[in-house]
Amino acid sequence: MIAVASSCADVGVGSRNGLPPDSPGDVAVHSGTPESSDSFVLGRRLLEYMNSKYHDDNFHYVSPSGGGLGYSERSIIVNSDRFPDARIGVRLSEVDGEDVFADNYHHFKFENQIRERLDEILAGAFSWDYKLFFGNPPLVGTFSFPAETTFEDYIANDRSSIMFTVVVSPDFGAVDRSAFEIGFNEAFAREDIFIVDAGVFFADETNGYNELENNLTAFLRDNSKLLYMNAWLPGTREARFEWS
Repeated sequence: MIAVASSCADVGVGSRNGLPPDSPGDVAVHSGTPESSDSFVLGRRLLEYMNSKYHDDNFHYVSPSGGGLGYSERSIIVNSDRFPDARIGVRLSEVDGEDVFADNYHHFKFENQIRERLDEILAGAFSWDYKLFFGNPPLVGTFSFPAETTFEDYIANDRSSIMFTVVVSPDFGAVDRSAFEIGFNEAFAREDIFIVDAGVFFADETNGYNELENNLTAFLRDNSKLLYMNAWLPGTREARFEWS
């Protein structure tokens, strides 16, 4: 089996004191921005929130993310000393007149463990070679996991938004859909893990499976007629499957 993580885009590192950069080549919206401006104050508040919540890491501003005139929520992207290549979402929303902070830091904190757990489960579902692509969940709503959340509690919670795509080797052969659903579901039902979206593509001999590395999007674009199964796997509860 081959596990392949979906790659993240390269990101820059925040400048002085982790506050929004204003040097040439950095995010244009902050270039020359006065420290009294709303964007500078927002960046500072969100960085203070992250550094206060997660004491064992240090955060750096990367770029703005969404929001604007008329929006009740404002977001930025940060990275950290522990995860310099991550694009961690941090959001400030107003709910009933109160400021509510949210972030998706735990996804990056547990990313390697999640990938390893998925690989262990999939090894039980497949006796064939496959390639695993692990997705990054968006920052949605105002929910945020407490800093002390454990790995097991995180993966069992539907708000963790765990999602992945698997491309199965052509060696799999003909697909018995009912039998595959049963085996796939049983492999995940033994684990207390909540999968909000799982996609399984069945490659054939003409698809270039052996050349598939990090170029999943291009592979699926070039092979739009592959047999595909989508699954929602809520731990010990009943799974749902759709085929196309």
